[in-house]
Amino acid sequence: LEIYLLTQNSYESIRETIQFLADSCGLSFQKLRPHLFVLSHQEAVMHLMRVTAGLDSLILGEGQILSQVKQCYQTGQQHLGIGPILNHLFKQAISAGKRIRTETSISTGAVSISSAAVELAQIKK
Repeated sequence: LEIYLLTQNSYESIRETIQFLADSCGLSFQKLRPHLFVLSHQEAVMHLMRVTAGLDSLILGEGQILSQVKQCYQTGQQHLGIGPILNHLFKQAISAGKRIRTETSISTGAVSISSAAVELAQIKK
């Protein structure tokens, strides 16, 4: 689960978001917090770009993540949860992900963990 926020008060918004997640899961804030990581500003932007490019996944070039990012973006738009800055960020990330897959050979291998397992099993026969 990844959540992207654009707020005036980062610290308070992050705390409220974690509390919301904890409440939704029936956990205390203190139990949930150690299992989360928070990226801010340029680090968050770079992470999204790496994810959509397929560089930050278990299988290099995995295309399923780009599809998931597109679906989240569309859902956010439908529910009016994406303002102009996040809209621009997600459009750029999705565009970059598509371009990387078109102009490089990053997605020529296995497309998921399961297909990688099948390929490995076939090699070991």
